[in-house]
Amino acid sequence: MTPLKAIREYCLYCMNNQPKEIKLCPSILCLFYFCRFGKNKTNPRISALRLIKKHCKDCSGYSTRDLKNCLITDCSLFVYRQGKNPTRAVVKNYDSDTFLPVSRANFECKGDKMIKVHHDK
Repeated sequence: MTPLKAIREYCLYCMNNQPKEIKLCPSILCLFYFCRFGKNKTNPRISALRLIKKHCKDCSGYSTRDLKNCLITDCSLFVYRQGKNPTRAVVKNYDSDTFLPVSRANFECKGDKMIKVHHDK
């Protein structure tokens, strides 16, 4: 599930699993209001992960410890609550000593290292 799909699932939960109600949502102050259809219709520089982290901070009373140790594991936002996408890997770019996010689909774990895999088409 992508972060935008997780937001959509959360909106469905908020509206009692009634998709038609999402369209009629009156909560224009909600962080997810413009993403409620599973598309980011706000400023593209504001990522869905950042919105999820802000929402989860609000939900946890702005306590970093409570955010990290959230007990609501059945929430669709749970895996993204810290503003990170667990399906993305970070690989070090040895040319510039920076870390780059890459898709895990191109890598597999060998011990404690991520090895790039070339898929034949």
